[in-house]
Amino acid sequence: MRQHWIINKKRWLISLVVIMLFVNTYSAAGAYEESEVSSVMAQNPILFKTPVALAINDQGMIHVADNGNNRIVVLDPVGRYVAEWGGMGSGNGQFNYPSGIAFDSHSNIYVVDRENHRIQKFDANGNYLAQCGSLGSGDGQFRNPSGIAIASNDILYVGDRDNQRIQRFDTNGNFLGQWGSQGNGDGQFNRPYGIAIDGRGHVYVTDSELHRIQEFDANGIFLNKWGSQGSDDGQFRFPFDITVDNRNGHIYVPDAQNNRIQKFDLDGNFISQWGSAGSGDGQFSFPNGVALDRNGDVYVSEATNHQVQKFNANGNFLNRWSGTITVPEALKVQLDAQGGTVHPAEQVKQYHATYGEGSDGVTVDHLPKPEREGYTFEGWFTEANGAGHEVTDTSRITRSEDHTLYAKWTLNYPSIPVISSVEAGDSSVTLKWQAVSYADGYNLYQRTETGSYGAPIVIADSSALQYTYEKLANGTRTFFKIEAFNRRGVSGASVEVNAVPSAVPTITSVIVPANGNYTAGDTLNFRINFNEPVTVYGFPSLGLDIGGIIRQANYVGSSGSSTLNFNYTVQNGDSDSNGISIVAFALNGGTVRSNAGVNASLSLTGAVIPSTAGIIVNGHNQYTLRYDGNGNTGGSVTSDVYSHVSGETVRVLGNSGVLTKDGFTFAGWNNSASGTGKDYAEGSTFVMGANHMTLYAKWNAITPIINNDARLTHLSISGTALTPGFSSGMTTYTTNVGSSIKSVDVTAAPSDPNATVVINGQAIVSGSPSQPISLYAGNNRVDIVVTAADGVTTLTYSIQVRRASDSIDNPVVNYPIVNNPIPSKSNVQTIQVPIESEGGDVLLSVKITRTTDSLGKKKDDIIMTAQQSQQLRTALEGKNVSVARLVLPNDKDEVSEWTMSLQKGAVALLANMGIDLEVVTTKGSIHLSKDTLAKLSGDTTFEIVPLHSESERSALQQLVETNASVLERIGTSSISVVDPPVSIKTNVSSLQSEITLPLSDLNISEAEAENLAVFIKHSDGKVELLRGEVVIYDKSGQKGIRFTIDRFSTFAIVRSEALIIKHHDAYITGYEDGTFRPNMPITRAEMAVLLSRIFEDHSLNDPSSISFNDVDTSYWAKDAITLVSTKGLMIGQGSDSFLPGKTITRAEMAAIVARLIEQSEVKETNFTDVSGHWAEAAIAKVQASGIMNGYTSGEFRPNSPLTRAESVVILNKLLGREPFEGSSIKWNDVAEGFWAYDDIHVASNVYVEDVLATR
Repeated sequence: MRQHWIINKKRWLISLVVIMLFVNTYSAAGAYEESEVSSVMAQNPILFKTPVALAINDQGMIHVADNGNNRIVVLDPVGRYVAEWGGMGSGNGQFNYPSGIAFDSHSNIYVVDRENHRIQKFDANGNYLAQCGSLGSGDGQFRNPSGIAIASNDILYVGDRDNQRIQRFDTNGNFLGQWGSQGNGDGQFNRPYGIAIDGRGHVYVTDSELHRIQEFDANGIFLNKWGSQGSDDGQFRFPFDITVDNRNGHIYVPDAQNNRIQKFDLDGNFISQWGSAGSGDGQFSFPNGVALDRNGDVYVSEATNHQVQKFNANGNFLNRWSGTITVPEALKVQLDAQGGTVHPAEQVKQYHATYGEGSDGVTVDHLPKPEREGYTFEGWFTEANGAGHEVTDTSRITRSEDHTLYAKWTLNYPSIPVISSVEAGDSSVTLKWQAVSYADGYNLYQRTETGSYGAPIVIADSSALQYTYEKLANGTRTFFKIEAFNRRGVSGASVEVNAVPSAVPTITSVIVPANGNYTAGDTLNFRINFNEPVTVYGFPSLGLDIGGIIRQANYVGSSGSSTLNFNYTVQNGDSDSNGISIVAFALNGGTVRSNAGVNASLSLTGAVIPSTAGIIVNGHNQYTLRYDGNGNTGGSVTSDVYSHVSGETVRVLGNSGVLTKDGFTFAGWNNSASGTGKDYAEGSTFVMGANHMTLYAKWNAITPIINNDARLTHLSISGTALTPGFSSGMTTYTTNVGSSIKSVDVTAAPSDPNATVVINGQAIVSGSPSQPISLYAGNNRVDIVVTAADGVTTLTYSIQVRRASDSIDNPVVNYPIVNNPIPSKSNVQTIQVPIESEGGDVLLSVKITRTTDSLGKKKDDIIMTAQQSQQLRTALEGKNVSVARLVLPNDKDEVSEWTMSLQKGAVALLANMGIDLEVVTTKGSIHLSKDTLAKLSGDTTFEIVPLHSESERSALQQLVETNASVLERIGTSSISVVDPPVSIKTNVSSLQSEITLPLSDLNISEAEAENLAVFIKHSDGKVELLRGEVVIYDKSGQKGIRFTIDRFSTFAIVRSEALIIKHHDAYITGYEDGTFRPNMPITRAEMAVLLSRIFEDHSLNDPSSISFNDVDTSYWAKDAITLVSTKGLMIGQGSDSFLPGKTITRAEMAAIVARLIEQSEVKETNFTDVSGHWAEAAIAKVQASGIMNGYTSGEFRPNSPLTRAESVVILNKLLGREPFEGSSIKWNDVAEGFWAYDDIHVASNVYVEDVLATR
């Protein structure tokens, strides 16, 4: 008997599978004509007939594709019938086998209409909007489409079943792309059905007749697959649908012929399964659709049981729906906000049995919460003004007719006033305060230092924001505080302030410049004398009448004394032959106060002012304009000198002399010989300034096109491999060798055969090994410099070779002795080089003597004589030059030493010129200020020697790695020399100067520069490590590090990750009045701005992808709101509102924090007021993490507003910010001892920590 039952069961299962495969493949709807379907729906209103797919929207409404009736059925979250639409046919809104449902971000509904070979689009209420698709295999056509899913960016993915592919569309039905073909390989399909998309945008497809799941990226690139035919864990027999739980990282698949649901992680690893064949709770008969609600509960549609079942995430049965349809009755309830506001869509409600039950009797439709500024909502009542009784969502409706509910309000207490300023006067004090919302007036209290507060002065005017106390005793400190009041009661008192009234300082006399004639550029000094010391805040000025035009003499100092100084520099065009006049003292928004804080009287009436009739101004001067051919080799330039008055409009001459220059084209005029100043086009005009002027012909070089490719195609090192492996775009490598390896050779080949390669200063033949390079214990750097055929473009590759030490104990740094053989024969040549101004103008040419010894080493000697210094002085006449720059050439990187000698007479002349001197080489520059030159008294010599030899560089690297003072700063981090060191010596024992060392890395970023420092080894063995400043080194844009020294030494640029400067920016600010207002509630928009500031990644693919109807494009926090909502840090209220001006609650903040922290879920919390609260889980999670706490009363107060102080305490914990010393910004309403004092200053100040000194 048992055997017979098993055989019959097998036959039944086989028959069922055949039937369902037929249904899924050929559509059972074909068995019904349109009239038959309508008849079934009219005569037998069953809930479902062969449901094949379902989906749940954000409101929890269950949408079911009821295939047997060719309609969509909508149930509420508890499974009660709400609505339906559709019917058999091919017209708009009709269906022929609806087999898939999905929602976009605007709540529009998309239905796969399989046997009409199309996708139909409806609004949230089921009204037809549009369609796309037709029968075929072209782009956008379908053959029996099956499943659909919509990504967070509103891209539609459709399973085109019989075309064996996935197609992509936008929400308007425009085709975007497709992938897939017939087959069983990766990315191929045999009837793709269900589709789901995870939070990363990965697409999961049920490949039904291959009994597997395939995973792709958003563009269809294959990523993963799992499953095979069978009944074991992770195997399938016809998987027809799939859904993803993005909150918990789970995937659910209905395994149709195995009559079960399987659960996996996002990588396809099996987790669990539930279900068996049958019709009982938790049993299935061909489950073919699956969906999730926002709580993570799982819904399953069954074709042959004609029902939908609901389970929790672990497969525990919760509910099921089938049977017949019932529709409840409803009545209308009007909502009167009683002075508040209710959203227009919620002013009239259709309710059924309770006030929280929608008109259909099933939909959850909460009573709305109105808003009224300055009031707290106390609930809905059956009569106006809080009369009658209160009703809630769960209150049953006892009235049978339409009726009205009334909002009840309680007036809020006014907030605590903030005194914005207190100003002492003569026997008076003026208080100013900020307006307080909901206040009817203010109580003002006064006391002396030894007295107590008496009865207040009552100001029954909420618009009054200042008050002046009169007849106070000068010299007596008086204290004040303010309260706000309204009909509800009185606020707390403001922070107490005090002031000392005192007499008003007055002007007693004015001291003016001496009588005489003054011209443009002359400075006139005026001194204002007061009867007592005064302090200046801001930038006051003294008005002067010069020829009927009011000019301003600017304040220049002496605050804190009884005399204030003002200067006026005569301008071109100023003219007053009758003598200037003093007009008035102007504050310009600032103040002048006594030491007691009393504003000074600035009246000049009664002050002693000498006559100014003899102060004569004549600002007109003549200035010359010259033209210079600037090295022309042909044509001529006008020799005329043109005179102009400042302010005159001048027309620029053309190239009337037909100037030419070999190898260049004429490009107009420029006020700098180097062409780097301002351009002046031929025939253009300009206004003459107050200086003599020369316009130089500007020449553009005609340059041939030469290859600038400086890349390598091959790089290798003998006896070891490079890490990482060689790549043309990778320039930095490392390798390790044993202590037995004493030398290596390097082989390199450039991409361009005309490029040159130099390895550690030695040129090599492309593809041939270099000369052996000696290795020392520790780090050895090998530089491979490739110079392109253009002779300009270079690219440096480097290999850091670390050789093991012979002994690991007490490494000894031995600097090698370099024996230089005496050259037997030398070659001497003379080179002329320019001395330039800082603007690039050539001032003078001097001679360099270049000596090449028998080994090919080149040395440059420069001697500057007194005669050359005198020539330089002559060249500087009439020019505004502050720096003379001697630029020494080294185009081929062949000079091994520079010696610069300044003769005694030359030094004296340079010092008298008042200019700086700078000597620039390709390996470093020396900048001597005019003050330094003035201290030199005899012959001065400088010697610059780059350390090119590998032995010298290796020894220096070992010293850097082992020096105690260096290790003290970097700890266990590594450090390396990044550019060839240079030795700079002088015969002067102590000489302060600026040194700049060039950086070979042309593309170093600002952040990478923080890893650099300058290592200095002095001749006495002492070392220093300095920060320096990254600057532009030369005209090519190469960067360098500039620093100040007082003695010359050996210098090297080093790099270490430990040298980075630690800093963080302020993410919140206070107010202009110097207050922080820590107890002020913070709004949702303000929190969005704070969150947007503290998260680094501000990139958005589509900044307008999430929008709210209450945040328009001009709203001040629009970008921040878009950013945090797109990242999921904050969510809107409902589908289209953000409520930016609403105060954020502690519960909402807990929800935000819970999304940001990695903390396992916590089920319980010990707070007394959060049980059943919507944010209970988030509150438990943030309490367990220690980021948010409650109050000593045991409450969390989830609905209380979050204050500014509480906000920064929470955000600082998230960011890990700790208190630090020396914050520069203080707030006058946040005293030391305030509970959030440290957190407020950490959040509102910039913090910087540097392990090095900058010099």
